Amino acid sequence: MVIPLISLLMDKIRKIQLESAEGILTKEALLKEADKRFKFLQNNKILVKSTLLDPRFKKVYLSPLTALEALKDIAYEMSENKNIEEDLVRPANDNVPEEACSKNEGFLEARKTIQISRV
Repeated sequence: MVIPLISLLMDKIRKIQLESAEGILTKEALLKEADKRFKFLQNNKILVKSTLLDPRFKKVYLSPLTALEALKDIAYEMSENKNIEEDLVRPANDNVPEEACSKNEGFLEARKTIQISRV
């Protein structure tokens, strides 16, 4: 939610119509300083991913390149998690009975069978 808030703040400041020279200078200085202080947020992978995954914001406040990179990272992380889950389900012990590993009984049933056979 940080990236959308900063983006909205910057947009509001840009839209302000000022007539005095002091006001215009203040606006320009404020925009320059805010850009300098908050520019790094677009490079923070956690903030970018959280903005992208939030259904209220999605890609609205992200540059196309930043959104694409975040989508690739998320897809990679999901595939890595899938591989880890498959490794957890795969029995590590060769003494596990074949019927305990069937698709119908599932991981928890296999685990119970292993615990019972060790006792």
